[in-house]
Amino acid sequence: MSYQIKHLILTHHAKAGENGTENEEDCGTDVIAIVEEEDDDGKIFQANYMASFYSYKHIASITHVHKKSGDFLDGAYFHDGNMVLVERCTEELIWQVVVDLIQLGEFGMVFKKI
Repeated sequence: MSYQIKHLILTHHAKAGENGTENEEDCGTDVIAIVEEEDDDGKIFQANYMASFYSYKHIASITHVHKKSGDFLDGAYFHDGNMVLVERCTEELIWQVVVDLIQLGEFGMVFKKI
């Protein structure tokens, strides 16, 4: 199966930085990848896939919140299906990650078809 990215949709769930702007280093975003697929018979079709991207710093923030709220055994663990960890939640970096996953043959293992 081969994939070609047509469009990425990011939902961004970011904490506001000191100046009120979005903090790309402390954020999470669901990413919907609209791709063209080619199956083994050469048939081309469009499909949508989804994965959740979190910055490393955002995982620490989430853990802190869960310790206070009691969720996830008081922050003892965290899970989110189809999770990818990144340095920053920028569209540019996420695009690069998706391309890399496709080139490595791992896109279908990380992204869930929706």
